[in-house]
Amino acid sequence: MDTAGRIRRKVDVSRGHHLWTGSKDAFGNGQMRINGKLTTVRRVVWELHHGPLTSNHRVDVTCGESSCVRSAHLSVSETNSRTTSKQPAGKQHRVQHRKGAGNMRERRPGVWELTATAGKYSDGTSRRMYRTVHADGAVTAAAELASFVSSFAVNRVSRRGICGA
Repeated sequence: MDTAGRIRRKVDVSRGHHLWTGSKDAFGNGQMRINGKLTTVRRVVWELHHGPLTSNHRVDVTCGESSCVRSAHLSVSETNSRTTSKQPAGKQHRVQHRKGAGNMRERRPGVWELTATAGKYSDGTSRRMYRTVHADGAVTAAAELASFVSSFAVNRVSRRGICGA
């Protein structure tokens, strides 16, 4: 099946948007493999309608619906190689977090994966700790993440002998 056909099979066109119902990344952006390479569906749709883009261009959605792939709701912007981010347009770019910072993502409704950086191993690679929690929403998951991250900060302090415990 050609690429356009693969896209048509996984798009819901019922509400003014063309919502991607296939695979999505952590931010809700549609993604698919083209010739073995994972790319955003927005980029594929743009290139089908307007021709190829260079690697320093990114396709953003203008309607605020991250899974929308309607060509009229897409725009192209030039990226700066130092600040590229996979986050949707309008959201802040990712920054490198300091040691002890954490991330969270919803794996499926009500199930969140928490990740915290807890220093480095002797070979220099980051030591990451993971936890899966059940939470009703992002606010509850964020509270769990804060608790998870703070447990590493307390452990680091007590291991150094700074804490009186």
